[in-house]
Amino acid sequence: MNDILDFGLDDLSPVDDDSEEAMEALWTGDLTVLSQHHTTPNGSHSFVLAHDRSVTWGIPGEPQLVAIAVARDLRQSTFTFETSHHATASFAQNWLAERGCPLERIALRGGDYIEPADDLTLQVEQQIQKSDTRYEVLDTYTSDDNPSEAWTLVNDSQATQAPVRLFYEE
Repeated sequence: MNDILDFGLDDLSPVDDDSEEAMEALWTGDLTVLSQHHTTPNGSHSFVLAHDRSVTWGIPGEPQLVAIAVARDLRQSTFTFETSHHATASFAQNWLAERGCPLERIALRGGDYIEPADDLTLQVEQQIQKSDTRYEVLDTYTSDDNPSEAWTLVNDSQATQAPVRLFYEE
């Protein structure tokens, strides 16, 4: 894990009010970076997956993971800043991938991370990560009690019957 989070926006202005509000709503001091990817050589895009420690003290059940996508227009000296909160890493990774981040650059494997319990778990994680807009998130819940658990309730656009799916993680 890497706790250093610098978006390099000091000399840039937000392109719109939404970008400014998203950036101001995020307190980087409360974030623990789980994974990050910055494009090279000019660093026009940044993608971050982080745990927001402040959520633990907020409304019970709120998602504790935040996905952050920053796009810089260096010629115009502007940036766009987007965030999305998620209950599980797979859905956060999917959101980042939809914005152009290569999945292999934000993988959470080895080192400090828990490996999937079995091949089926790995397959489900990869299915979510690569699903594009297949799953519309309806609701989430996160608990950091022991045992920790999180779930995401979705509408599966590819299901012909019973399109509501629940993805549960303990």
